Amino acid sequence: MFEMGMMVSNSHINENKQMKVTKIIDAIQDIEGIHIEKLGAFTNYINEENLGIFLTYRQIDIIKKPEFNSKINIKTYPYNTNSIGGWRQIYLTSDQDEMLVKSVAFGAFVDLKSGLPKRIPRAVAKSINDYEADPNMQVLPRKIMIDNFEFKEVKQVLVEKSNIDRYRHLNNAYYVEFAANTLKDINKYNRIRAEYLKPFVENDIIHLAISNEINDEVIVTLSNNKGEVYAIVAFSYVKAMK
Repeated sequence: MFEMGMMVSNSHINENKQMKVTKIIDAIQDIEGIHIEKLGAFTNYINEENLGIFLTYRQIDIIKKPEFNSKINIKTYPYNTNSIGGWRQIYLTSDQDEMLVKSVAFGAFVDLKSGLPKRIPRAVAKSINDYEADPNMQVLPRKIMIDNFEFKEVKQVLVEKSNIDRYRHLNNAYYVEFAANTLKDINKYNRIRAEYLKPFVENDIIHLAISNEINDEVIVTLSNNKGEVYAIVAFSYVKAMK
Protein backbone atom coordinates (compact mmCIF):
# COMPACT_ATOMS: atom_id res chain seq x y z
CA MET A 1 0.00 0.00 0.00
CA PHE A 2 1.33 3.42 -0.98
CA GLU A 3 -0.21 6.64 0.31
CA MET A 4 0.16 10.38 0.40
CA GLY A 5 -1.81 13.31 1.77
CA MET A 6 -3.14 16.55 0.27
CA MET A 7 -5.21 19.56 1.22
CA VAL A 8 -8.33 20.38 -0.77
CA SER A 9 -7.84 24.00 -1.80
CA ASN A 10 -9.35 26.62 -4.09
CA SER A 11 -8.02 25.13 -7.33
CA HIS A 12 -9.75 21.81 -6.58
CA ILE A 13 -13.30 22.84 -5.78
CA ASN A 14 -16.60 23.63 -7.51
CA GLU A 15 -19.27 26.17 -6.61
CA ASN A 16 -20.39 23.94 -3.72
CA LYS A 17 -16.88 23.95 -2.21
CA GLN A 18 -16.54 20.27 -3.04
CA MET A 19 -13.74 18.64 -4.98
CA LYS A 20 -14.42 18.59 -8.71
CA VAL A 21 -14.57 15.20 -10.41
CA THR A 22 -11.67 16.11 -12.69
CA LYS A 23 -9.56 17.12 -9.69
CA ILE A 24 -10.37 13.78 -8.06
CA ILE A 25 -9.07 12.12 -11.21
CA ASP A 26 -5.96 14.31 -11.15
CA ALA A 27 -5.24 13.20 -7.58
CA ILE A 28 -5.75 9.58 -8.58
CA GLN A 29 -3.41 9.95 -11.56
CA ASP A 30 -0.75 11.61 -9.43
CA ILE A 31 -0.55 8.82 -6.88
CA GLU A 32 -0.64 6.17 -9.61
CA GLY A 33 2.32 7.74 -11.38
CA ILE A 34 4.33 8.37 -8.22
CA HIS A 35 3.83 4.79 -7.02
CA ILE A 36 4.74 3.26 -10.39
CA GLU A 37 8.05 5.12 -10.28
CA LYS A 38 8.82 3.41 -6.94
CA LEU A 39 8.24 -0.21 -7.98
CA GLY A 40 11.90 -1.18 -8.27
CA ALA A 41 12.52 -4.00 -10.77
CA PHE A 42 9.22 -3.36 -12.55
CA THR A 43 9.94 0.35 -12.98
CA ASN A 44 13.46 -0.34 -14.19
CA TYR A 45 12.20 -2.85 -16.75
CA ILE A 46 9.52 -0.64 -18.33
CA ASN A 47 11.94 2.31 -18.49
CA GLU A 48 14.71 0.22 -20.07
CA GLU A 49 12.30 -1.34 -22.57
CA ASN A 50 10.63 2.01 -23.37
CA LEU A 51 7.18 0.79 -22.32
CA GLY A 52 4.18 2.79 -21.22
CA ILE A 53 1.12 1.86 -19.21
CA PHE A 54 -1.92 2.99 -21.16
CA LEU A 55 -5.18 3.36 -19.27
CA THR A 56 -8.02 1.37 -20.84
CA TYR A 57 -10.63 1.53 -18.07
CA ARG A 58 -11.36 3.59 -14.99
CA GLN A 59 -14.25 3.41 -12.52
CA ILE A 60 -14.81 6.00 -9.81
CA ASP A 61 -17.35 5.51 -7.03
CA ILE A 62 -17.98 8.73 -5.12
CA ILE A 63 -19.34 8.09 -1.64
CA LYS A 64 -18.78 11.64 -0.47
CA LYS A 65 -16.90 14.41 -2.25
CA PRO A 66 -13.91 15.84 -0.37
CA GLU A 67 -14.65 19.34 0.87
CA PHE A 68 -12.75 22.61 0.78
CA ASN A 69 -9.98 23.09 3.34
CA SER A 70 -9.99 19.45 4.40
CA LYS A 71 -7.02 17.11 4.48
CA ILE A 72 -7.45 13.88 2.56
CA ASN A 73 -5.35 10.76 2.22
CA ILE A 74 -4.89 8.98 -1.10
CA LYS A 75 -3.96 5.30 -1.03
CA THR A 76 -3.22 2.88 -3.83
CA TYR A 77 -2.04 -0.64 -4.58
CA PRO A 78 -1.81 -2.87 -7.67
CA TYR A 79 -3.60 -6.19 -8.05
CA ASN A 80 -4.11 -8.94 -10.64
CA THR A 81 -1.06 -7.89 -12.63
CA ASN A 82 -0.12 -10.20 -15.49
CA SER A 83 2.03 -10.08 -18.62
CA ILE A 84 -0.35 -7.79 -20.57
CA GLY A 85 -1.42 -5.32 -17.87
CA GLY A 86 -2.82 -4.92 -14.42
CA TRP A 87 -5.42 -3.44 -12.11
CA ARG A 88 -4.95 -0.72 -9.53
CA GLN A 89 -7.12 0.19 -6.55
CA ILE A 90 -7.25 3.78 -5.31
CA TYR A 91 -8.96 5.23 -2.23
CA LEU A 92 -9.54 8.79 -1.07
CA THR A 93 -10.24 8.99 2.66
CA SER A 94 -10.72 11.80 5.15
CA ASP A 95 -8.20 12.62 7.83
CA GLN A 96 -10.44 10.61 10.16
CA ASP A 97 -10.24 7.61 7.80
CA GLU A 98 -13.79 8.04 6.45
CA MET A 99 -14.08 6.49 2.98
CA LEU A 100 -14.80 9.21 0.39
CA VAL A 101 -13.93 7.78 -3.02
CA LYS A 102 -13.11 4.33 -4.34
CA SER A 103 -11.61 3.82 -7.76
CA VAL A 104 -10.15 1.06 -9.90
CA ALA A 105 -8.20 1.30 -13.13
CA PHE A 106 -6.82 -1.15 -15.67
CA GLY A 107 -3.68 -0.33 -17.60
CA ALA A 108 -2.12 -2.22 -20.52
CA PHE A 109 1.59 -2.40 -21.30
CA VAL A 110 2.43 -0.72 -24.60
CA ASP A 111 5.62 -0.32 -26.63
CA LEU A 112 6.03 3.46 -26.89
CA LYS A 113 7.87 3.27 -30.21
CA SER A 114 5.39 1.06 -32.08
CA GLY A 115 2.27 1.91 -30.08
CA LEU A 116 1.44 -1.80 -29.90
CA PRO A 117 0.64 -3.90 -26.82
CA LYS A 118 3.68 -5.57 -25.30
CA ARG A 119 3.90 -8.53 -22.94
CA ILE A 120 6.28 -8.34 -20.02
CA PRO A 121 8.01 -11.33 -18.37
CA ARG A 122 6.09 -13.01 -15.57
CA ALA A 123 8.95 -12.45 -13.17
CA VAL A 124 8.73 -8.70 -13.78
CA ALA A 125 4.96 -8.72 -13.24
CA LYS A 126 5.38 -10.70 -10.00
CA SER A 127 7.99 -8.25 -8.73
CA ILE A 128 5.20 -5.73 -8.16
CA ASN A 129 3.99 -7.79 -5.16
CA ASP A 130 0.28 -7.46 -5.82
CA TYR A 131 -2.35 -7.02 -3.14
CA GLU A 132 -5.85 -8.53 -3.34
CA ALA A 133 -8.83 -6.95 -5.09
CA ASP A 134 -11.21 -5.11 -2.77
CA PRO A 135 -14.10 -7.54 -2.09
CA ASN A 136 -16.33 -4.67 -0.97
CA MET A 137 -16.21 -2.71 -4.23
CA GLN A 138 -18.52 -3.57 -7.10
CA VAL A 139 -16.27 -3.43 -10.15
CA LEU A 140 -18.27 -3.38 -13.37
CA PRO A 141 -17.04 -4.86 -16.68
CA ARG A 142 -14.41 -2.90 -18.59
CA LYS A 143 -16.65 -2.95 -21.67
CA ILE A 144 -19.37 -0.28 -21.45
CA MET A 145 -22.46 -1.45 -23.31
CA ILE A 146 -24.18 1.26 -25.38
CA ASP A 147 -26.49 -0.74 -27.68
CA ASN A 148 -29.70 0.14 -25.81
CA PHE A 149 -29.04 3.88 -25.83
CA GLU A 150 -29.84 6.53 -28.42
CA PHE A 151 -27.25 9.23 -28.99
CA LYS A 152 -27.31 12.82 -30.18
CA GLU A 153 -24.20 14.85 -30.96
CA VAL A 154 -24.19 17.97 -28.82
CA LYS A 155 -20.79 19.62 -29.25
CA GLN A 156 -17.30 19.46 -30.69
CA VAL A 157 -14.05 20.12 -28.86
CA LEU A 158 -10.56 20.81 -30.17
CA VAL A 159 -7.70 18.98 -28.46
CA GLU A 160 -5.19 21.67 -27.56
CA LYS A 161 -1.58 21.52 -26.47
CA SER A 162 -2.48 22.08 -22.80
CA ASN A 163 -4.61 18.90 -22.89
CA ILE A 164 -1.72 16.62 -23.84
CA ASP A 165 0.00 14.18 -21.44
CA ARG A 166 3.48 12.63 -21.26
CA TYR A 167 2.60 10.17 -24.04
CA ARG A 168 1.50 13.04 -26.34
CA HIS A 169 -2.10 11.90 -26.03
CA LEU A 170 -5.15 13.63 -24.60
CA ASN A 171 -4.82 13.20 -20.84
CA ASN A 172 -7.42 10.75 -19.57
CA ALA A 173 -8.98 13.27 -17.18
CA TYR A 174 -10.01 15.48 -20.11
CA TYR A 175 -12.10 12.71 -21.66
CA VAL A 176 -14.20 12.75 -18.50
CA GLU A 177 -14.16 16.55 -18.25
CA PHE A 178 -15.33 17.02 -21.83
CA ALA A 179 -18.03 14.40 -21.33
CA ALA A 180 -19.13 15.92 -18.02
CA ASN A 181 -19.54 19.32 -19.66
CA THR A 182 -22.36 17.91 -21.80
CA LEU A 183 -24.43 17.08 -18.70
CA LYS A 184 -27.00 19.34 -17.08
CA ASP A 185 -25.77 18.43 -13.60
CA ILE A 186 -22.80 16.16 -13.00
CA ASN A 187 -23.50 16.29 -9.24
CA LYS A 188 -26.50 14.03 -9.86
CA TYR A 189 -24.20 11.06 -10.49
CA ASN A 190 -21.94 9.22 -8.06
CA ARG A 191 -20.38 6.60 -10.34
CA ILE A 192 -18.26 7.35 -13.38
CA ARG A 193 -16.87 4.74 -15.75
CA ALA A 194 -14.56 5.48 -18.66
CA GLU A 195 -13.55 3.04 -21.39
CA TYR A 196 -10.57 4.24 -23.43
CA LEU A 197 -10.37 2.68 -26.90
CA LYS A 198 -8.06 4.94 -28.92
CA PRO A 199 -6.11 8.08 -27.97
CA PHE A 200 -6.86 11.53 -29.28
CA VAL A 201 -3.85 13.73 -30.05
CA GLU A 202 -3.23 17.44 -30.42
CA ASN A 203 -5.45 19.23 -32.99
CA ASP A 204 -7.97 16.38 -33.18
CA ILE A 205 -11.63 17.39 -33.21
CA ILE A 206 -13.71 15.41 -30.69
CA HIS A 207 -17.39 14.87 -31.45
CA LEU A 208 -19.37 14.40 -28.22
CA ALA A 209 -22.71 12.63 -28.31
CA ILE A 210 -24.94 12.16 -25.28
CA SER A 211 -27.49 9.41 -24.75
CA ASN A 212 -30.95 9.30 -23.31
CA GLU A 213 -31.02 8.37 -19.62
CA ILE A 214 -31.91 4.79 -18.71
CA ASN A 215 -32.10 3.57 -15.11
CA ASP A 216 -30.26 6.61 -13.74
CA GLU A 217 -27.44 6.24 -16.26
CA VAL A 218 -26.40 8.50 -19.13
CA ILE A 219 -23.55 7.79 -21.55
CA VAL A 220 -21.34 10.10 -23.58
CA THR A 221 -19.32 8.92 -26.58
CA LEU A 222 -16.24 10.72 -27.87
CA SER A 223 -15.64 10.15 -31.57
CA ASN A 224 -13.39 11.39 -34.35
CA ASN A 225 -14.43 13.07 -37.59
CA LYS A 226 -15.13 9.68 -39.17
CA GLY A 227 -17.55 8.65 -36.44
CA GLU A 228 -15.12 6.18 -34.85
CA VAL A 229 -15.65 5.98 -31.08
CA TYR A 230 -12.42 6.62 -29.20
CA ALA A 231 -13.84 6.65 -25.67
CA ILE A 232 -17.06 6.04 -23.76
CA VAL A 233 -17.89 7.69 -20.44
CA ALA A 234 -20.86 6.51 -18.38
CA PHE A 235 -22.36 8.54 -15.53
CA SER A 236 -24.76 6.80 -13.18
CA TYR A 237 -26.44 7.19 -9.83
CA VAL A 238 -26.13 4.27 -7.43
CA LYS A 239 -28.27 4.17 -4.32
CA ALA A 240 -26.55 3.54 -1.01
CA MET A 241 -23.05 3.88 -2.42
CA LYS A 242 -20.48 2.58 0.03
